[in-house]
Amino acid sequence: LNFDSFSCASHMFGNIGILELYMAQEKDAEHLKEAADNLLWAAHYAQRIGHVRRATYWLTHASRVYCRLGELEKSEQLFFMSLIE
Repeated sequence: LNFDSFSCASHMFGNIGILELYMAQEKDAEHLKEAADNLLWAAHYAQRIGHVRRATYWLTHASRVYCRLGELEKSEQLFFMSLIE
């Protein structure tokens, strides 16, 4: 795959993850887990093409999702990963 494909995949997964994060109801764990997966894929694809800031952006949002799910350990882990990069 080329640069444009990874960039497009990153934006697509990230935007879907953000929409799922904001559209999920208070305790809608299924949508929130799907949002976290999409945001992690977005960070992965951004990192593959060297977009560190964009990957950090997606990791930060994934951290927010895990915080809403009550999984504080994963949330903190992703937050600190985003600080390192």
